[in-house]
Amino acid sequence: PLRPGIGIDEQDGADDERAAASGEQVFGPDRAQRKEELLALTAAVQDQRHEAGTAEQADDPASGCADRAVRPAAEQGECGIDGRDRLAARHEEGRAPPDEQPAQRDDEGGDAQVADQPAMQGADQAADGHAAEPGDDPDERMAEAEDLGQSVDLDHAHHSATFDHPEIYSFVDISQNNHQKGQKHWDNAQRQRSRIAQSPRPMNNVKIYGADTGPFGNSRDGLERFWRNVIGGAASSRFHRPTAGLGLSEPAIAHLKSARMLTAELDIFRSQPDSSSELLSGREANEAYLTRVAGEQYALFFPAGGSVELDLTAVAGSFARKWLDIAQSRWTEAEPVAGSAKVVLESPGEGYWVVLLTKAE
Repeated sequence: PLRPGIGIDEQDGADDERAAASGEQVFGPDRAQRKEELLALTAAVQDQRHEAGTAEQADDPASGCADRAVRPAAEQGECGIDGRDRLAARHEEGRAPPDEQPAQRDDEGGDAQVADQPAMQGADQAADGHAAEPGDDPDERMAEAEDLGQSVDLDHAHHSATFDHPEIYSFVDISQNNHQKGQKHWDNAQRQRSRIAQSPRPMNNVKIYGADTGPFGNSRDGLERFWRNVIGGAASSRFHRPTAGLGLSEPAIAHLKSARMLTAELDIFRSQPDSSSELLSGREANEAYLTRVAGEQYALFFPAGGSVELDLTAVAGSFARKWLDIAQSRWTEAEPVAGSAKVVLESPGEGYWVVLLTKAE
């Protein structure tokens, strides 16, 4: 049965090396067999085709020919060599030369429908030889299907393939959203999170763009995107490599460390982002973002300092409040805060901050 395929599709252009440049895009157990077929196809084993010109070719064997096939045989130009002159380019030592091997689609068994079966037996047996293993169960995926969409607009029809088909895609990747900035970056991600709510799946960010050295926003954009992903409920948040991203630069390491410090204190797996900032007042666009375990913990990210009010009027009791200086990876001392009110939260300074309120026991 057919299984989901693995797709690699990146829009970075000059930033990312294309997998196609290597010429090695065959995935699966028949990779070696396909290489062998390519070797066979480069040789001309049809004596009838070259018989008349053998004498002339002996002095100039296979001039102007590619050293390996680059298209299917039906489309390949008529260039080749005769076995008496030399072996095909890239012929492997110790293996029978091409003029001693049957060409593919040569029906040696007299059955045109199964002419290629002997050549493919090795690959078939490799797959069938482990039928008892879980990977051969049609209901279990051998590999997770992924589609890194081209459009930076997650509402584009191109992304519907992943968002709208949970039976194929067990997670979604929204890395293309990491071209967006500020409030729009948050709003787009939260809209997609709501979109898959009926079939919840991990929402990943395997590439966070943004670095002073790249074309997709500056370093501040990259760091803000990282934290909006974490606070916004993403399953993963990873800086892309330089020059398009921060990679493991010193700022990235500091922010990763601080994120670990936060998740060591906050139950991030039970937290729910306040997608529309309903619990925050006095807030400007891109000023603060909230996630919370309702009635227990509240964490806000401030990209550049600021002050907002957090509505705790429906939550009685007291909380311990402390601030995380993200750039320095350092917590302040905890202070008590009373619930049943709107609590003013003003960052101790400018720059990147997270404030955490935890219900007192």
